Amino acid sequence: MSKVEQYTTKNFKLLPDSLNLKDALATLQVGDHGVVVNELQKPLALVVAEDLEQASMEGAISLIDAVASFPIAITVGCKADMQEVVNSELIEVIAEETRGAIVINDETIFGILSVETVGDYLGSGEYQQQSKTMGDIGAVGDTGLGGRHQPPKCLVKCGECGYVNELSFLDRRKLPPCQNKDPNVPTHKLKLT
Repeated sequence: MSKVEQYTTKNFKLLPDSLNLKDALATLQVGDHGVVVNELQKPLALVVAEDLEQASMEGAISLIDAVASFPIAITVGCKADMQEVVNSELIEVIAEETRGAIVINDETIFGILSVETVGDYLGSGEYQQQSKTMGDIGAVGDTGLGGRHQPPKCLVKCGECGYVNELSFLDRRKLPPCQNKDPNVPTHKLKLT
């Protein structure tokens, strides 16, 4: 079975969230992907040049000002099975609301899994072959997947308090409480912008 790391590209730019949009746009050429990171190198967003241009037109000055308006950031473990990722409920989010997924290996950014790569995989012979072999009835002894797995995560910055929430699933119709545990911030529902 294919692992996500086989489909990961290392062709992306790291963009510190303190960077102003003008410099970020100069760094990110058309066709490039950028991973916006905070001061701890934690990913906040996966963007392309048009996301930065849109944020600039909306009046944002720095990346931190624009993070809440960027597409949802999803992280996936590099050792996750590619078939598992494309069969998960997050595939709709990846396909419709993101630029792809940020691939993580031991808490560090390993690369990106672009929407185009996911589409190529879905159209590949490998996916078709695996789909046919994964019927309703499994082989004797099929009780689980081997190896260490990291479920896909999405990172969503709260529009109310700015805290970056790490979610396994996001239903925009039923937003969960914000995960901010700061005692100075009142408990509230996650707010999307």
